[in-house]
Amino acid sequence: MSTKARAFSLFGVITAAASAFGVSTGDQSDDRPILVAHYGPGQGGEIVALRSDGSGLVNLTKNPRHTDNYPTWSPDGQQIAFNSHRTGGWAVWVMNADGSSPRRLIQSSARTLNPSWSPDGRKVTFFADFGGYWNIGIANVDGTGLIRLTNEKAIARDPCFSPDGRSILFYSSRVKGVFDLWTIRADGAELTNVTRTPDVHEIAAAWSPDGSAIACYEVPDSVERLIGNIVVMDADGSNRRAVASIRGGRGVDYREARLTWSDDGRAIVYVDYAGIAAGHLRSVRADGSGEPHLLTSLEGRVRDPAWRPAPPISNTDSSIPARE
Repeated sequence: MSTKARAFSLFGVITAAASAFGVSTGDQSDDRPILVAHYGPGQGGEIVALRSDGSGLVNLTKNPRHTDNYPTWSPDGQQIAFNSHRTGGWAVWVMNADGSSPRRLIQSSARTLNPSWSPDGRKVTFFADFGGYWNIGIANVDGTGLIRLTNEKAIARDPCFSPDGRSILFYSSRVKGVFDLWTIRADGAELTNVTRTPDVHEIAAAWSPDGSAIACYEVPDSVERLIGNIVVMDADGSNRRAVASIRGGRGVDYREARLTWSDDGRAIVYVDYAGIAAGHLRSVRADGSGEPHLLTSLEGRVRDPAWRPAPPISNTDSSIPARE
C-alpha cells in the first residue's frame, strides 16, 4: 500500500483546543498532530501521534519491550528524533514520520538523550554523558561530526535550537546547583546566563516560534516534585510572567518535564501531574488569559509533547502516514 494511501490525515480536523482558544480553524497550526510518549498501564513508553484534541492516536514505534520517549519532529515534519532504550542503553534515534526505518544517530557507547533539530534540518543537538557529566552535544543528522558544546561538572540538559539556528537554549545546575536557563551559540561560543534566580529552578525550556519569548517550568521547591508554574519570559529573561500553575506528585521530577508551543505562538501544551489528570496534556494561552484546558484522557499517562511544525508553503499536507 502506498504511503499516500496509508496516510492518517490529521489536517482539517476542527479541534476542541482550537475552539477553546478562539483560534481560527482555518489556521493549519490548530490541526497539526502532537507527538507524545505514551506509557500504558504497566508498559514502557511508545511514541504516538494524536490530534491536538487528544483523539486519533497512532502508535508509531510499536516497540513494547523497550522504552521510547522524547520525540521531536524534523523541521519539515518528515522525520522524528527520539530517545530509545531498544539496544540496552539510552541513545538518540531517528525514524521516518510513519515510524519506519529507525536508526541510531550516534554510534557510541556514550548515552545521548533529548534531541532537538536545527531549523535547516541538518544537525541535531542533545545532551550526553561526557566523562561522567551531562553536557550539551551536537552532531550532523547522519551521526557524523559530533562536537561537545559545554564542559560542565554539573548537569546541562534538554537543549533546544533557536528558530534562527544561531543559539541553543538549555538548563544547567552550574551555579550553586540551581537550574538556570542558558544559551550558547551553535559553534560553542558565547555562553550566556539567561536567568539568574538563586531560589527558583527553571527547566524544560522552549523558544516561541518567532524566537522572541521562552516558556519553561518554574519550580521553586525541589525538582524532584514538579510544583510551581509554567512561565513565559522575553528571550533575554525579562518580563517574566506565570501563565499556568503546575502541581506535581510523588515520583514525578524534572526529567519528565517538557512543553511545546503552537506554531502561531498563541498556545502552550504541557503535562499536568495533578489529581485525576496526572500524566495528561493541558493547553494554555501563552498570554496567560483564560484557564488551561485538558486535552487528553488516555489510559496510562503521556509525556514529552511536541507539536508538529507547519509544513512548507509548497506542501499543505499535514498528515501522518499510519503504520500498518
